[in-house]
Amino acid sequence: MKRFIHILRSNRLVITATALLITLFFVFAFRQPRHDGQPLSHWVNQLYPYYFPQNQTNYDRAVDALRAIGPQAVPHLIAQVETDQRWLDQTLVGVGSHWSPARTTLSVRRQSRLRAVRALAELGPLATNAVPTLQHVSRQKNYLSHEADAALLRINAASLQPLCDTIATANPASGDWNQALNTLRALGPSAAPALPDLLPLLQHTNQSVRLRTLDLLRYIRGDAQLAAPPLLRCLTDTNSSIRTSALYTLDSTYPDAVRFHPDLIAAGLRDTNEVMRANAIRALRHVSQPQKPDYLADAIQMLNSNPSAQSSAMLFLKSMGPAARPALPDLQKIATNTLARTGIRRAALDTITAITNAP
Repeated sequence: MKRFIHILRSNRLVITATALLITLFFVFAFRQPRHDGQPLSHWVNQLYPYYFPQNQTNYDRAVDALRAIGPQAVPHLIAQVETDQRWLDQTLVGVGSHWSPARTTLSVRRQSRLRAVRALAELGPLATNAVPTLQHVSRQKNYLSHEADAALLRINAASLQPLCDTIATANPASGDWNQALNTLRALGPSAAPALPDLLPLLQHTNQSVRLRTLDLLRYIRGDAQLAAPPLLRCLTDTNSSIRTSALYTLDSTYPDAVRFHPDLIAAGLRDTNEVMRANAIRALRHVSQPQKPDYLADAIQMLNSNPSAQSSAMLFLKSMGPAARPALPDLQKIATNTLARTGIRRAALDTITAITNAP
């Protein structure tokens, strides 16, 4: 009890600030414009995590709601972005080193501002009044500046060509090059027109450039037919990190490329790198059902490997349905293995259910 009182006294500022933030949330939630019965804050909160296919439905619904609310949303979003109280952030950083609620509060504050900037970006030209605020944020060069740069580009309907020119000509070690790449990343699918300028980077002599480009492609996506050939070539890169990242990008972002080139993906099952082998069996869940039995033996073998490989194999086996019945004995062993991780055991049970209950 004494320790609890000591924490309260020594962190009064943080506790007061947290309570204030919570109070303000409930006060302003009832004053916000609404759409489909939900306040603006509800839709803004759907904008993170973002851009990945598994989150796309919620993200798209939130964007439609924001645009339906329109210019009414802008003053509220500007106010959310302008809650930049550095003295409070610095206090939270200091206290957070030994008190987790402070770290949580800091994270919530930052994510709140990030979502607001992203909402302004999605409003595009409707958010013209937010330009001065976003320009101020951009000049601060902090965790939010790339998002602000991306929002300004979308609000002003500006060309991406200057960013592409910087990517093509600047030294990858320079601040300008990194700024351009991070801004394109923050743009997400809106940066898809830059894809032709980015794909040559997959052949860059600098390994770090190739890796960062692969990461960027997972955010901007774009034309699969254009992106697939250079990505497939990366599967034979001499660097295992490039190979595994390329295969992960194909699996998560361009599944049609996996479907149309199963032999190139399956070659990863014979790779010397175990992560590459796991990524390969995971990606092969996208191939047609008649082709999947060709890889069943590989999936069963991976069930006796490390947890990451086991998880990937289970995803593949789930996609096979009843055709994966030969894997049931190995799955049963994992499900009843008390030494296995709880998550792996639960995944094995889920996979067994998917195989046995499939029509």
